[in-house]
Amino acid sequence: MATDVATSYKNLILADSPTFYLPCQEAAGATTAVDASGNGYNFVESGTGDFGSVGPATGVTAYEITADQSWLVNTGLLDTLMWVHGQTLSLEGWYYHDVDELEILIGSSGADDVVWHVQADNDVAWTADNSVTTNDATWTGGFPGTGQWVYMGVVFREAADTAQLYVGLGVTSFTDHGSTAAATPFGADPDEVRIGAFGASTVSAWNGRFCHVAGYANRELTISEFRSHHKAMLKPPNTTKRRRTGQSVGYRL
Repeated sequence: MATDVATSYKNLILADSPTFYLPCQEAAGATTAVDASGNGYNFVESGTGDFGSVGPATGVTAYEITADQSWLVNTGLLDTLMWVHGQTLSLEGWYYHDVDELEILIGSSGADDVVWHVQADNDVAWTADNSVTTNDATWTGGFPGTGQWVYMGVVFREAADTAQLYVGLGVTSFTDHGSTAAATPFGADPDEVRIGAFGASTVSAWNGRFCHVAGYANRELTISEFRSHHKAMLKPPNTTKRRRTGQSVGYRL
């Protein structure tokens, strides 16, 4: 029996036990992105965005933000699991960027924000405490550019003071942009987990779409896991059908 991409991709992510996982497959008009991990870390809409927008594959939808008007936020206890001193964390998601300007992939709120963002020159930067430095780890040209779906993954190893970026574009293009120094630790109270924004305002909120965003507390995804998560979205699921005689019809990848 055929399995659609949204379902097969969700099953793949869940097999890797994310701390939170937002497929963002809600219908237009929804205001909550349900956490599919089973851990109950739902994210609510702050502002006015749109669920049900076109996603990166057939049958996959996305959440859309226009003109810095919205983000998704968990105001519960998720931040106490994700932004923890001494641990390694992994983040990933699919992003479509409409405008070439500085905008946020994932962040927090408070005086000492966590910020993972794309800069106006398509550099990608990570900092665990924005009150200390705005670009603790930077990957020059790490984002492929606007007008296309891009798979983004990052690992932050606070104890080792390093961060590593992974980027996927199209079916076959997957790049490990390498590990770089990230000496700034988490601040005293980053507070909240936000998708598409950081801080107290919508300035630099993501302008475009995103979906299938996941976070892994105290866990470093391997390059093989990141690569498989990228490839699975763009590779059709198994659609083999069999006649009663056992003859295969269709295709198997």
